[in-house]
Amino acid sequence: RVVNEKKIFNPKTVGAKSFEYDSHIAANGKKHNCSQLLPKYKKMHEGRHKCTENVHSCQITCRACGYYCIKPFGHSDKHKTEHGNMLYSTFIVENNESVEFKVQTKKTVRDSTTSTEKEVIEDTVRVYTTGDTAEAEICDFFCEKMGRGHFHLIECEKHGDESCDVMETINNETYYVRRHANPDECGGRNDLDKVTHKYYWEKYLKFEDACNSSSQKQFERCDHFCSHPDHEKTKDNCGEANKSYCIERLWHALVTEEKSDFIDLTVMDGHVFPCSHPSGKYHVNFMYLLKKKSVFAIDVSSSMSSTDIKPTREITKTYSSPTNCDGLKNRLGAAYDAIFGNKQKKLIVVVRNVISTILGIVHSFIQQRCNTGCKDKGTIILFDREARIIEEDIEFNLDTVKKLLYPVSVFKKGTSFIEAFKCIHGVVQRNNSKSIVLIFLTDGEDGDNGASKLLVEIKAFCFNGFHFFPCILSKRSSSTLNKMASTVDATVKGNLNANSLETHFVGIAKKITNISYIQD
Repeated sequence: RVVNEKKIFNPKTVGAKSFEYDSHIAANGKKHNCSQLLPKYKKMHEGRHKCTENVHSCQITCRACGYYCIKPFGHSDKHKTEHGNMLYSTFIVENNESVEFKVQTKKTVRDSTTSTEKEVIEDTVRVYTTGDTAEAEICDFFCEKMGRGHFHLIECEKHGDESCDVMETINNETYYVRRHANPDECGGRNDLDKVTHKYYWEKYLKFEDACNSSSQKQFERCDHFCSHPDHEKTKDNCGEANKSYCIERLWHALVTEEKSDFIDLTVMDGHVFPCSHPSGKYHVNFMYLLKKKSVFAIDVSSSMSSTDIKPTREITKTYSSPTNCDGLKNRLGAAYDAIFGNKQKKLIVVVRNVISTILGIVHSFIQQRCNTGCKDKGTIILFDREARIIEEDIEFNLDTVKKLLYPVSVFKKGTSFIEAFKCIHGVVQRNNSKSIVLIFLTDGEDGDNGASKLLVEIKAFCFNGFHFFPCILSKRSSSTLNKMASTVDATVKGNLNANSLETHFVGIAKKITNISYIQD
């Protein structure tokens, strides 16, 4: 590749710095007339055309960079070229956010004292978003930057109900190589497919893969990795933590624990990691998700039916349904009133034992978040002696209370903090790159049974922030909850009635509007 000139790239992202890049000279393609003389009275000569004395090159160009194939005209195998700047490619970034790539470039500087020139290595951060041209990048170099498990977006060729999925089978293993892209993955568009690196080069560009063979194998593998703190102890040559990646292919089917009998392999959330840890807890990190996570885990054990604390909203007090014959004129109803009046963006809420009071508190919490313009998604968990996810990754709005929580009645069972935290642990595993706020609302007491230790581990895996707000909806205290809170530097808010609990939740909703805040 021959550098033609230095150019300046101006990103679309507000606040992103411009950067300098090399613009390379593209190979020229030229068509020559055939030099063969036609026989008398003939319109065609026999044999091949002779355009010049030298054999001329193929006329096919790369769809990404426009470089000509360097193989002879009429060749029958894959095209090949020295790829250049991706002039005909455009970036599409998940959820129209911005992505950063660190690049090391050589730069010649002049020493002011000696007037001599020397070459230095300069670190540059390139920021791209949807709509940016890819002209500063080179086809194969950029694939190397994207790394393991990356995919490319191409136009969807199917219409209506036709399936976009393409699968291949090699050595009795069947796997996806092309799938329809979710609008969130491609800037809101619904007309694109995502394809593997191999499919992109072979089927779309139709050029020989210019990346080295070891990288090509990595590109086809799953990009999820275990984020257990043990892996932070060993670093690679660049000072980054050595990651323990899932050993399956990209877009593999979820693996169950029963499918793996190897001692040194761990199956977690459908992925298989070549590592094991003494705690027995394993966590999956989604590399490119940097959003906040909301989860409501609501305890519906028998004590939540107590009527010493009641909701204030008429719709909650008068609610009744075939699935909840007892209604919500109790603790759980009051809590729903408070929570769903204030909506938040980074939250896990574990609510225990106070059924109708909780409905009111939930209502107030979501309302406050809506008032600040926050668009939150999250998960709802109910627990007593057991814990179960009612709905995962849903949009929190005022209808959430009526559709998902109001129909729930109090279960006539006891309370288990550890079962609640096991369920929370699973949610965090799937979202630990997001900021997590855990609101644990209970009216009762339970033994620790390892819950404190599990809470510490949950916090350790939330590398973008973890904030714990434990609340007791009764006049009694909980020694177990106090112990749990102290392990993560939190304080239990106790002696709460319906009004004070709702006020407290409104305050939490206001605080978490900002990333940094001080807990009461």
